[in-house]
Amino acid sequence: MVRALERQRLPELVLDVREGPVREGVRPLSVAVEARGPDGAYEDLLRPVVRIEAGGGEVVDVSLRQTGPGRYEGAVSAEATEILTLTVAGAETGISSRLIVPDNAAEYRFDPPDEALLRSLAATTGGTLGADVQAMASTAGASRVARRALWPLLVVLALGLWLADIAFRRVRVFERV
Repeated sequence: MVRALERQRLPELVLDVREGPVREGVRPLSVAVEARGPDGAYEDLLRPVVRIEAGGGEVVDVSLRQTGPGRYEGAVSAEATEILTLTVAGAETGISSRLIVPDNAAEYRFDPPDEALLRSLAATTGGTLGADVQAMASTAGASRVARRALWPLLVVLALGLWLADIAFRRVRVFERV
């Protein structure tokens, strides 16, 4: 417990990337690096370089300028449709790399169904694609399961047992008078 509560050692290097809004296929990126020494003190007067690798293979090095104690910042514009990898050059410790994807909310958008995939799944599993309501209702050989609530029966049983318990406690059945 003491180890969990003790002061944690801060990482020596932290890379922070903030994305701006996409305009005309270009997105601005704000890149910041916070550098600390092994003792936790801020490292000043460094010249950190962030290497930006695009999905197409092009590489750009961005030099950052110091904006505060141990904090270095820079800005760059990148194409909004490419995957970017940002890495602090020469960093061995700390969080020194980030991956920026073009559209991280794409999985939440509604897209048209993949009909080829659905056809192959239907063929593999023995199903049909685009079946009508009558075909789904007439399931030959399949059994139907009807669900019934079990709680009313259990409540009546519990009440009956409770009343029997009260009766056996009040009425002396097994004792001689």
